[in-house]
Amino acid sequence: PFPPPIPPNLRLAVAVYVASDRAAAAAYEDLTGPALKAALADVLSSVPGLAYTVSDAVVCSDSSLAAEMSRAVSLALPRHSRSVIFTCGGTGFSGRDCAPEATKPHLTHDLTSCLLHPCLAGSGEPLAWLSRG
Repeated sequence: PFPPPIPPNLRLAVAVYVASDRAAAAAYEDLTGPALKAALADVLSSVPGLAYTVSDAVVCSDSSLAAEMSRAVSLALPRHSRSVIFTCGGTGFSGRDCAPEATKPHLTHDLTSCLLHPCLAGSGEPLAWLSRG
């Protein structure tokens, strides 16, 4: 059956990170993090029997992304039986882009291939194919 039955003790923690130097410096208000949080909560609420939390988006500079993730993973996420980390923003394909490297130490399953469809299918962003994960 789809979706498959949810194990009775499963608790899912979802963390959202927005890597944006300008938003972290308050040059503009980040709208991506709250939109992603709302979309995730909407999808997860449709799964019968799923206990979950979606944290408020953490907006941080590209250079502090690794430290912010490490702090959250060590403090909050271990209390849950399963954790998912979503990242967005970032400098794109540049020397300062560190999102894939910041995320990698916390992965038990790498879902980078999930990026292929939006990057190749026309997300509306002409440079989406440059995403690194």
